[in-house]
This record gives sequence, structure tokens and C-alpha cells, in this order.
Amino acid sequence: MRLVYRRLIVGILSCIFFLTMLAQGLAVAQGLSFPEKQERTGTLTRITQEYIRKISDFFGSLKAYVAEEKKTGLQEAQTPLDATFAELLLVFCVDFLVSLLCLWLTIWMLVGVRKYNPSPYLWFIAMFNLSWYAALWLLRGVWHVINALIISHQPDLEPLLLGQLTLCAFCAAVILYVWLLARIFQLQLFGAIKAFCISHVVYVLLVFFFVSLPYFNQGPGRVFKESLTLRAAVHTYVAEVNEVAYGMGTLALRRIRLFHL
Repeated sequence: MRLVYRRLIVGILSCIFFLTMLAQGLAVAQGLSFPEKQERTGTLTRITQEYIRKISDFFGSLKAYVAEEKKTGLQEAQTPLDATFAELLLVFCVDFLVSLLCLWLTIWMLVGVRKYNPSPYLWFIAMFNLSWYAALWLLRGVWHVINALIISHQPDLEPLLLGQLTLCAFCAAVILYVWLLARIFQLQLFGAIKAFCISHVVYVLLVFFFVSLPYFNQGPGRVFKESLTLRAAVHTYVAEVNEVAYGMGTLALRRIRLFHL
């Protein structure tokens, strides 16, 4: 029964990922505009068109944001921080503890388990990093196929397809995170989605509150502000996707992913 439940979760997430990517591809092909239908269009057809339009608008906005971040994200993500090893180690430890606290509080609120058991959390962080490393190799293989079949014949499509690959990387990270939450912490699908959303919202709010203090604008505090913000995370993913597409050597983990994306 548990195996059937796990397969059901993977199937649902895969279907959602495929449908959203298909809707985005249709929107790109149609220029985010839908052809006029006949006057006697059924109610179901109009609802479907409206739904696809909203999905297309959402992914259009997300793609525009990613494209804007790419202008500075790749350069910032590949530029080493001017920080000492002690400062970077302190940032890593603080990030680890804060993200662990956010996830533990979320699991406690959803499941009611107050006693902290480190085993599932360590297993989660290990599996998430290994799974993401495998996902990067898979994305690299997909990009090589796209490069051979499409880009080699139409080089002008390369920026558009690279943007699609970046969105696929974001979606893959979310799917992996939610699936591992459901599997390791024995949560249902919607419970894992709620845990993902709540823990990340709490983490972002805590980080935003602390890095907004004057101490983090200069001196050693600036390392926290440059490393833990949401923009820094987006820049890291952008840099990794570019490494997938244009990197020549073996892929290396840019950073160890903790209990957040």
C-alpha cells in the first residue's frame, strides 16, 4: 500500500509538471495570445481557455523575472564573496540552524511530533543534495539533445530554450523537495506541499527581518546579506543552469542545499 501511495505521488507531481510546461510552451508558441473562437464556444471551452491563459501569464511573469535576474545573477553567483573562511563557516552554520528550525516547527505544527529525531532530517538533506546532483546531469543530457536537434539548426532559439531550461530546473527542485518531504516524513501530498510552503515562508521572513538590520549593511554582516537572500538563491540556480548548458568539466555542487531551496 505504501509503494502504491509513493507511485501515486510521483505520478501526480509528474503530471502537474508536464501540464504546466505544456501550457507554457503553448503560450510561447502562440505569443501569449489565444485565437478568436467561434461565437458559439461552449462554457467548458471558455473555462479551459481562461485557465490556460492564467497559467501562461504566470509563467510569462516568472520567465521575465528570471530573464531580468540573469543580467546580474550569473556574474554575481560566479564572483566569490570577499569573506574569510570563518565568516563563510558562520553563515553556513546559521543557515543550517535557521532552516532546520523552520522545517522542524512546520513538521511539529502539521504532525504534532515534538521530540526531535535527527535521523530523518539528516537523511532528507543527504537525499536532496544527491537527487539534485542527479537532476543536473539529467538536465545536461536534455540540453545536449536540444542543442543537437534544435539549436544547431536555429541558433536564435538558444536564449528562449535556455530560459525554459531554467524554469524546468526550478520546477524540478520544488518537485524533489516536496516528494522527499512526503516520503521521509510520512506526510500526505498536501501535507508535504503545506510543509514546503510554510517552512519557506517562515525562513524567508526571518532572513528578511534580520538582514534588514543596519548591522548587515557593512562589515562582517554583509556576508549574511549577500548569501542568504532570496535573490542570492535565484542567482545560484541561474549559474548552475548555465553550468549545465556551457560547462566543460564535471558538474560540481555550487553549495550544499539545506532545508530550503
